[in-house]
Amino acid sequence: WDAERKGRWFGGNHDTDHEGSLFLEAAGIRYRETGALTDVGTNGDYYGSSSFASGNNGASYLAFTASYVSPLYAGTRADGRSVRCVRNVK
Repeated sequence: WDAERKGRWFGGNHDTDHEGSLFLEAAGIRYRETGALTDVGTNGDYYGSSSFASGNNGASYLAFTASYVSPLYAGTRADGRSVRCVRNVK
């Protein structure tokens, strides 16, 4: 957890120069029921590229805070989570 930037580094060399790392902000979530944006700076939810499971219409997403990381959560597609576009360059 990077308290100054309010987010988390993933992969690569995130303890020193961040080479090969990906930084994701704790951008919060917008709930479908109220439209309210909440948890900015404390929670990060990022949609995955596929559904949660075969035959399940729920969206897969990565969830994190300062104290935990869950790489595979399932939630409704109606909530507003962040999207991070990643391009694999070979």
